Amino acid sequence: MKKTMLQKADRILQTMYERNITKFNRRDAMRNCREFKSVAEVQPVLDFLEVNGDIIAVKAEPEYYNGRPPMHKYILNPQIAVSEKTIEQKLVKTVKAVGGIAPKFTSPGFDGMPDRIIILPGGKMGFVEVKAPGKKPRPLQEARHNLLRQMGCKVYVIDGAEQIQGVLAEIGEEA
Repeated sequence: MKKTMLQKADRILQTMYERNITKFNRRDAMRNCREFKSVAEVQPVLDFLEVNGDIIAVKAEPEYYNGRPPMHKYILNPQIAVSEKTIEQKLVKTVKAVGGIAPKFTSPGFDGMPDRIIILPGGKMGFVEVKAPGKKPRPLQEARHNLLRQMGCKVYVIDGAEQIQGVLAEIGEEA
């Protein structure tokens, strides 16, 4: 099945966040996301991410005399990266404080699944998608969330630390 531009962009962002890579070039994107086999495949995805504000291109200064020109570097948008990461860290810390666990949820071959599984004492469980403030889940993520809800799972999307307590209270309620 051929992946859409959005799925490819999600893959690059997810990989960079998971590996704590905040500054990278095209080669780094290709090496970390093995699905890209050439610059011709990865460059349009990087351009898409730049247009959407997820990454910022830092133009390379020409410091060469012979050989290839230097590659442009990209950085994850600090407003997005810091905010989402900060919210996710607060979520994990808060879950631990109430005696639960919040493992990172990755599902190879089944993109769009929520970021974390929240497991609270008493076997209470839910899925949480963490977004930067003001960001919404992408269509594939929405589809996966709806699938999980149809199966009777609790699924939440949070884009602010102030939402954490309410989500944990809902997960902890009796069904």
